[in-house]
Amino acid sequence: MILKKYNEAMDRIRITKEMRERLLAGLRAADLSTAPAAPPVRFPLRRYLATAACLVLVLAGAFRLMPAPAPDDPLTLTVPDVVAYDSAQALSAAAGFSVSDVPLLPFEPESCAYTLLWKELAEISYTGDGKTAAFRKSPGSGNNSGDYTAYSDEDTLSLGGLAVTLKGDDGLYSLALWQDAEYGYSLRLSSGISRESWAPILSALCGT
Repeated sequence: MILKKYNEAMDRIRITKEMRERLLAGLRAADLSTAPAAPPVRFPLRRYLATAACLVLVLAGAFRLMPAPAPDDPLTLTVPDVVAYDSAQALSAAAGFSVSDVPLLPFEPESCAYTLLWKELAEISYTGDGKTAAFRKSPGSGNNSGDYTAYSDEDTLSLGGLAVTLKGDDGLYSLALWQDAEYGYSLRLSSGISRESWAPILSALCGT
C-alpha cells in the first residue's frame, strides 16, 4: 500500500527543461573533491560534571566536620595561671598554707623562684652549677610534679612515718613523691642521685 502511494506520487512529478538546467549548473559549481570535514570533537561533558559534583560534596562534608568558631570568641592560647613572689613567706600567704625553702640540695643554689600555679600549687625552683631542682606542695594527694616519665627504677624510703617514693633510672633517682593527711609533695632534680643521698635531703625538708 505504501509503495503504491509512493509510485503514484512520483508519477505526478514533472521536471521541466529549465529545472534540469539549473540542477546541472548547481552540480557543476559544487566542489565534490573536497574531503569531508572531520567530525567535531565531543568532550565527555557529563563525566566532567559528575566529577565536579563529587568534589563539591567532598569539600562540603569536610567543612561540615570542622568545628565552627564560636561568635565573638577570638582564638587564644590557654596558659597556666602563674604568679611570682619574692620569698617563701609571700608565697605561703598567697597559697593559704605554709611553704618552706628546701634547706639541703645536692648543689649550691645560685638563684631561686617562688611561684603559685593555678592558685593552689606552690613551687620553689632552684638553679645552680648547671643543675636545677623544683619543690612543690599542693592540697590533696597524687603526683603534682608534672613529671610523668616512665622511669625504670622505683624505690620507697621511709622517714618518720612518711613513705617517700623515689623514681629514676640505673639506680639514680631524680624524683621524690610523698604526702601527708592534707598535702601532696614532690621534689624533682635535673640530675639523679642515689637512694642514700636522698635520705638527708628529705629528712631536712620534712623535719624528720
